[in-house]
Amino acid sequence: SRRLAYRLRGASVGDDDLYVMINGYWEDCEFKVPEGQPSAWRRVVDTAQPSPEDIVEAGEEAALRSANYPVHARSVVVLRRKCN
Repeated sequence: SRRLAYRLRGASVGDDDLYVMINGYWEDCEFKVPEGQPSAWRRVVDTAQPSPEDIVEAGEEAALRSANYPVHARSVVVLRRKCN
């Protein structure tokens, strides 16, 4: 496969959840964000963005607006969801 996504459930150990999307293909593609409200997920890393926007400072992350996230060719995206 040229595309991979996985979720780390931090809530099980009292931490935040992470969702990692990897697109190793030469074309862009969309990934579907896991369950829950898309706005609960925040983009932490998107290697397709120009520096310094590729890695966002803690607390500065923007909420997602949609359950679908476009991942550019040959890039990695990491989302974070706070767990209370």
